[in-house]
Amino acid sequence: MNGKKKSDTGDLLIEEAETQTGTVAVAETIAEEKAISTENTNKIYVGPTLQGIVKRNTVFSNGLPVKLQNVADKTPILKGLIIPVDELPDAQKQIRQKQGAIYTYYKLVTELKF
Repeated sequence: MNGKKKSDTGDLLIEEAETQTGTVAVAETIAEEKAISTENTNKIYVGPTLQGIVKRNTVFSNGLPVKLQNVADKTPILKGLIIPVDELPDAQKQIRQKQGAIYTYYKLVTELKF
């Protein structure tokens, strides 16, 4: 069944697709639209720990480490999980309530192999 879900902020969350591949592609497009801006803003990674790459809730103040940046460039959905620190309470709420864009990215990242 194809359809659209909306987050509490009204942003397009994800277009449902028949296949898992289609779902990931749409989520990656959305994540790319929320591209990482590393200038003068502390960022926090709110996704699951990725062994040898990044731990959950790591804060970055001077851009991203090269290894994480390279993985994020190859897997754009990660960019949706690197957010300004002041958005952390809302992100935690989405993950806790299992709804919203952040939760969707989080869930999809747990299904990927790194």
